[in-house]
Amino acid sequence: MGQSDHQAILRKHIEALGGFVELSTELVGLEEVDGKVHATLKKTTGNQVSDETASFEYLIGADGARSELNSYPIFC
Repeated sequence: MGQSDHQAILRKHIEALGGFVELSTELVGLEEVDGKVHATLKKTTGNQVSDETASFEYLIGADGARSELNSYPIFC
C-alpha cells in the first residue's frame, strides 16, 4: 500500500473522530506546559504566510524519520 493510500485512511479516521489535517502548515516552535503541547505554526495560503499558536493534548509528527518533531528533546 502506498503512502497516499495510508494518508487517506488516516485522514478518514481523524475526521471521523472530529479532527482535521492541515496541509501547507509548518511547525516552527514547540513547548510543553502543564501537560499541554503548545505549537507555533507557519501557515501558507497562496502567497499569504501567517503564524499561529495552538494548544493540543497530543501532537503527532507524521512526516517521517526526519520529522521536525525529532529535534525537540521533550518528545524524543
